[in-house]
This record gives sequence, C-alpha cells and structure tokens, in this order.
Amino acid sequence: MKEELDKIIFEINSHTSWSKNAKIRYAYIKLGELVSKDAMFFYTIQNNLLSEDKEDIRYSTDRIKSIMNTQDLFDYKVMCKNSAEMLKYILNGCSIESEIRKTLVYTYYEDITINHYFVVVTGDEDKKYFLTLNPDLPNIKIGKRTSKFAYEIRYHIEDDYFEGKNDGKQYYEGEEVKYSVLSDEEIKKLDKQIGYIPNIIDDKNDKDKQVYTDYFFDILKEMYKNNSDYIDYVSHKTHFYETISRLLNQNKRLSEVLFEKPNLNREKTYYLDFKMANINNSTWDDLKIFVLNSLVSRLSKEYNINSDVDYISLLKDKNYDEIRRVLNTSLYSKTDKERINKLGSLNPFYTVKKMVELFKIIDMFKDNKNTHFKDFNHYKAKFSQCLSYISLAFVEKSILPNEGSLSSTYLTNKLIYAFESIFDVGNINTFNNIGLAEQVAIIKELLEIVLSDIKKDDDLPNYDDKKSPLRNRIISTVIFDKESKKPCYLIYVKNTSYGDNANMLIVYDLENNKLYLDKSPIDIISDYYVIKDADMKLIIEEFNSSKEDEEVNFNYKTLE
Repeated sequence: MKEELDKIIFEINSHTSWSKNAKIRYAYIKLGELVSKDAMFFYTIQNNLLSEDKEDIRYSTDRIKSIMNTQDLFDYKVMCKNSAEMLKYILNGCSIESEIRKTLVYTYYEDITINHYFVVVTGDEDKKYFLTLNPDLPNIKIGKRTSKFAYEIRYHIEDDYFEGKNDGKQYYEGEEVKYSVLSDEEIKKLDKQIGYIPNIIDDKNDKDKQVYTDYFFDILKEMYKNNSDYIDYVSHKTHFYETISRLLNQNKRLSEVLFEKPNLNREKTYYLDFKMANINNSTWDDLKIFVLNSLVSRLSKEYNINSDVDYISLLKDKNYDEIRRVLNTSLYSKTDKERINKLGSLNPFYTVKKMVELFKIIDMFKDNKNTHFKDFNHYKAKFSQCLSYISLAFVEKSILPNEGSLSSTYLTNKLIYAFESIFDVGNINTFNNIGLAEQVAIIKELLEIVLSDIKKDDDLPNYDDKKSPLRNRIISTVIFDKESKKPCYLIYVKNTSYGDNANMLIVYDLENNKLYLDKSPIDIISDYYVIKDADMKLIIEEFNSSKEDEEVNFNYKTLE
C-alpha cells in the first residue's frame, strides 16, 4: 500500500508547473480512487448487524481497538483516521504543509472512544483548507463533484450568538483555523488540469465539453421524473411492438433491432432499424391492418365499444379521420371522460389520435421512397414515437403507474429495469469492484432518483410521518451471506395492503452483478443472511410469528 502512495507522490512531484492547490487536489482524488471506507468497522460501532451469530460478521472489540491504535495506518480499507494519515503522508512527500485535527465530538463503543479526523492543508498564498476524504469516496469512485474538499468546518457547532460572541460548543481540538473555501468553479479548473473529469460529451456549442458524472445523474433524474425512459422501455417489451419490429426487420428478433439498455450518451435510445427501400407496399398495408385490428380489439375488450363498423374499408379508403371519429364517439359513450383524461399518455383517445398520425406517416413512407435522408430521419422518429404511444395500450397494467397507490409490481419492475440498465446486470464492471460503503451510497442515491414518484400513501399500513414516503414504502439494506460473508443488497417493496402476498423482494449480488427476485420469503432470509437493518429485522420477526406452522419453499429466480 505504501508503494502506491509513493507512486502518487512521484507523479505529483513530476508536475513541477502545478500549483500547490493542483497538487493537493490530485493527492485527494488519487487517494480517493485507491481506498474504500471500512464498512464493517462502521457497521460494528453502529451496532447495525442484527443476527444471533453476529460475531461471525462483526468486528471484535479487540479488532476495533487495533484499528484505532495501530501505527500501521496504510490500508486499502479506511476510517477517517488512517485516510487522513495517508493524505498527510502524500502531502508531506510533496513538501506541502499539512496537519491532522481531531474532533471533540466522538462516538463511544464498548470502552473505546472514536473521534473524527480531518486534514488542514496549506495551499497557494498560504491559505488553509479543510479536507475530509471519507464522505467523498462514493463521489470520487464514479467521477462526481466532491463536497468535502476545501470546504467549511465551523469551530463552534452551535450558532449561539449573544452580543457578537459565539458561545457554541467547540467542534475540533486546538486553536481555531483561519480557513479558506474554494468555489465549485475553482475546483473544476483544478480537476480539468489534473484530468479528473475526462468525460467528453457531444455538444453543439462546445465540441470538447468536459463534465463530471453529475451530468448523467441529472439526465437520470429528468428521465425518471417524467418516467419517459421507463415508459418507453415497457412499451417496447410488448408483443404488439415486437410484432411490428418483425414486420419491419425481416423477422429479426427484437433484441437485434433495439438498443436494449439505455445509453445516456445517446438522445434517441429506441428506434426501429428499418430501411424503407427494403419494405414493399404490402408490408405497409399489413402493418396498418395489424395496428388497427389490434387496437380496436383492445378497446372493444376494455370499453365494450361497438364493433359493427367496417374499419378495414375505412382504412383502405384512407379515411383516417372517420376512424378516429367513430372510435372516439364509441369511447365517449362508454367511459367517464373526466377520469379518462387523467390517464395522460394512457388515455385511449390519445392512443387513437397517435394511431391516425402513424397511418399518415406510413402513407408518406409508401408514396415517397426517395425522401431526403433528413426528412426520412425526422419522420422515422415520429413513426417510432407514435408507435411507442400506441404500444402503451398493450402494456400489462400492473407494471404501469396509476392515479392511486403505486403497486408493488410497478415499483419492483421499475427497479429491475433501472438496475439492469444502470449497472448492466450480468456483466461485472467497475461498480462491482469498488468498496461496499461506496456501493451502498451510490445505490441509495439512485433509489431516490428512480423511485421519486413515491408519495405519501395513507393506505400503507403503519405509515410513519417521521420517515420519507420512500422509506415508508421501501426498506433497503446490506445483507451478508452467513457462509461466504459476501455482501448483497436487499430491497424490500411493501405492498399498500397486506393479505395478497404482493410484498416484493429484490436481492442484488454486489460482487457478481446479479439480480434475484421473489415474493416475500422474508422468514427464510434470516436463515441464510445476516441482516443490517432494524426495520427489516422487525418485519422478519413479525412474519415468522404469523407463519410458525407453515412450511415455506424458498427459491430465488435469477433475472438474466
């Protein structure tokens, strides 16, 4: 480990033109890429491992003492003390003045006092900065902005001002540091200089735009805020959409013509990859008939509309407006229009409108096979968009959002889609090799993004106003295999009403990048795993007490 630190020192010293601030930033980032938070240390002192045989997982008191008192602080697994010591070691090797400060606030475990440590470093113009590496480890691992580099730490932790004097409690030992803070823009300039943000994205105004990965998280937030990407995904998984795909792609499988996983660098994720020149007129006619018959059949089944109209004749005459008028009139007489209008893109009136638009685009393709490629791409995009809207009518309702309580099936399906697309489930990648604590922090952030549509639900039993709507509905926690001691991440989705066995469990294998799903075998979980969450432990105990005499067969289904 010390050799790795010496390599960082050598690299820094080779950049003789770098300012002190650039060298300090490089040391901070490179050490953050190298080490990971010692998750088991923190789980132990927080008493978070809830198991009868917790000693098999939890650090012993002797080991905690050893970690706190050892002189050998060079380790890939860190708590704040040894990460501060290693950062100071690097800075000293670069002739940069630094010191370690200890907080007067502490955690008490057994007979051990555990303080928090941070670094005070002297940068350009003899300005002093605070550095606290551990909270930034998840950010550094995935190239995000950091928050604990050259930031503010108050000498008094309580703002108790009286006649201009702060009588708050002193936070750290020693004299008060007259510190400085670097702005986001100042830090970004350093990061460009040291190569921390090499991510290049296509931008019309800036061909070489460098961004942190926060940019992609912002895209994710927007995607899941309006559910656009998820809705596209489920609509393109329908039998209806797959049949269209086969018609336009010479019977190729859907996976061969669609981008199965979202690529955040690509604005247009889903396209039918057809070539107009290869499609004859009869194919277009078959396509229109299939769309019309499928939609009319669906609407007839759901809304009991009149099916005596000769839609095929209207289709042959290209009398699309009459088709729409007849369908909408039938729907209007059979439905509560006010309720239907609340369905948004699931509104059947809107679906019929998109069907008519699709037919007009097909006619354009059919009659203008020599269309300029720019116009072709424009209409092809509209074709795909209209088809996606129509496909929604054929999506299983349980995996779509609704006006009332979000179903556990919808939330679970959405999570599975998110994990498969974001983490590329099935293929081990960089995420599976970073530290456990950093993985957990990233997953928790993503859960907040993916499940941002969870709102307060009065139908959920035992709703606790002290917790967020997400935490009331979702319990997520680390679990450890009792035999291998390897960690997995458990996500428990509560149903809004008990009794139908619709609570869902997802287990994510953090090392092997696999996802498992089953319906509520929570009484069995504790037989195989050590649980880290008190709420989950209570649910297991409650579930066990209600099923003492029942035999439960437990088999996870792997999602591959």
